[in-house]
Amino acid sequence: MDTRRSDHWALAAAFFIVLPVQYYLVWIEWYGLYSIFIPVYAFLLLPILVVLLGDTRRFLVRVAEVQWALMVCVFCISHVPALLSLKYPASRGETFCSSLFS
Repeated sequence: MDTRRSDHWALAAAFFIVLPVQYYLVWIEWYGLYSIFIPVYAFLLLPILVVLLGDTRRFLVRVAEVQWALMVCVFCISHVPALLSLKYPASRGETFCSSLFS
């Protein structure tokens, strides 16, 4: 990725704020928020962090790379544990994962 010094705050926010919050939302099974947290809120806040630092050289390319890396590496992967918490109709309240290992 073509990152500049001003992108480090956005990358730090992605790794140390967005990543733990996303997995916490999956852990507490707050579907309404973890399904839109990264595509809506992180996609709006990360470019704002970059702009506040004032570096506009290749802004769109740099922000797009950070955003889509976050989308693939965090958002899509975080749905794997989310799938394990789904309840299916014949389960009598069990999760998919608990029914596999019982």
